[in-house]
Amino acid sequence: MTSYQTQQPILQEYLAICTQFPDKPLGKKQRKERHQALMNWLHQPCDDIVSIAELYAFQKAHAALPLGKPFCTKVIVPAVLADMEKGNIDGLRFLFENSQAKPAFEIGTAEDFVEIFCAETGHRYNPYQLADMILNREPQNQAALQHKYFLLRRYFAFSIHEVPYGILNGMDFAEPSALPAMIQDLAEFAEICRKLSIDEEPFIRKTAALYHAYAAYLNAAEKYDDFADYLVRHSIPF
Repeated sequence: MTSYQTQQPILQEYLAICTQFPDKPLGKKQRKERHQALMNWLHQPCDDIVSIAELYAFQKAHAALPLGKPFCTKVIVPAVLADMEKGNIDGLRFLFENSQAKPAFEIGTAEDFVEIFCAETGHRYNPYQLADMILNREPQNQAALQHKYFLLRRYFAFSIHEVPYGILNGMDFAEPSALPAMIQDLAEFAEICRKLSIDEEPFIRKTAALYHAYAAYLNAAEKYDDFADYLVRHSIPF
């Protein structure tokens, strides 16, 4: 199936909007009209659920067509959910492959298809769980591995950016009980890097040393002025 005339109306309508307003520099009036057309399409009631096979065929037939957030919300999310309910991972593959096709800085943002899926389903799943649904069946799946790599790399880099004041877990300084799981996540990150042939060994060693140091510091904080004092006394570079 490569001709849009043979596809469901929901795809025909999207294609018509993109054909009327092609993905090229548009004037302010045209941008506004395009946005309004997409919003009308997005909010129009529709019971159509496109199959994953149709999605792949549509994308192949219109490779230059941008599949943006409205398309993901209206078409991809219901298609992936329906596929998951059948016990399949084809939809998840499509989701992660399209997420990886976008710039790396968009992963984990509101423009990321995986994040859109999580939000549209009421955060029933998180990106790590979805990636693992694929990896449990396909341990070498590149799209799922790369997605976890980018998310974890960003998380670990953020967690140590307040050193020597402390180690962050999210937006707060890590509690002693959180460090073992963070160290375990770092080991998983190392395995992901190995599978992707990405050399992050210096970063992993540094982060692991700081995590272990912070755990030790928290268990004996009364002996030190602060975490910086602990690091200096134990000759741990930061």
